[in-house]
Amino acid sequence: MAFSPQRYAQFTRLPGWLYHTLFWTAYFGAASLIALSNRPIHHWTFFLKLLTLLPPDLLQVYLNIYILIPCLLFRRRYFLYFFTLLTSVFLHSALFIALHRYYTLHGETAFNYVKDFTLGNFFIQGLNIFSLIGLTTGIKFLKDWMRQERQWREKEKQHIQTELSFLRNQIHPHFFFNTLNNLYSLTVRKSDQAPEVVLKLSDLMSYMLYGSDTPMVALDKEIANLENYIALEKLRFGRRLTLCFEKKGDASFLQIPPLLLIMFVENSFKHGLKDKMAAGGTFRPAVPGYRDAGT
Repeated sequence: MAFSPQRYAQFTRLPGWLYHTLFWTAYFGAASLIALSNRPIHHWTFFLKLLTLLPPDLLQVYLNIYILIPCLLFRRRYFLYFFTLLTSVFLHSALFIALHRYYTLHGETAFNYVKDFTLGNFFIQGLNIFSLIGLTTGIKFLKDWMRQERQWREKEKQHIQTELSFLRNQIHPHFFFNTLNNLYSLTVRKSDQAPEVVLKLSDLMSYMLYGSDTPMVALDKEIANLENYIALEKLRFGRRLTLCFEKKGDASFLQIPPLLLIMFVENSFKHGLKDKMAAGGTFRPAVPGYRDAGT
């Protein structure tokens, strides 16, 4: 199963301290199993003494993750970072050997494998500490990368939603003013088209205000909104425009972002149709899902 920022978001729903507790519990359990497999344990107090070796490990790991890396490594102070890290590892190793020596001198023979301050013991213990540091640093970097990836995806999603919201608000206001003027003229002439214009304008505004507040809408609803828009534009152009609107296929099961297609149609009427009509030519805008042609 592939790991992803979405799965990371699910994992991070639990409090952070719980993950730290689980990690250190597993770490201590692994250390106990290794001790049991390598040397005889004569008394349960060995595990209490083994537990006293855990705080220096915690101190070393959290010193590196929360202080050295953000304050030195991320600020490109590499020499000071590695010098401080090596110093802390050396002190950690010395403390580890001293505790082993103390427990060995007090009768706990299971700790006598590392009880002398020799170069070999320092090297072995330092290697163990660097293994722990490498593991926890890798987990930290992976966690930070997943969090940044999730934040980037959320920002990208918000950016897309902002662009869509901007597009939804870009329907030219002159269209509404022209439609209202045409409606007024039809009302003065007591035309039979006036109720139909009111109904289509009402449906158009209702869809823009209330029907497009979801991330996705059915394509057939979007096309119905386009039909209302085109019908009102056709009324505005009158006999100067002969328009044919064609739909092919079943669009009821398709989903698209709301008010996405109307921008193409609105710009076609606004920028493309005027020049075509002035030249007496044929205007054929095309939008995926339907074909609209004016002559």
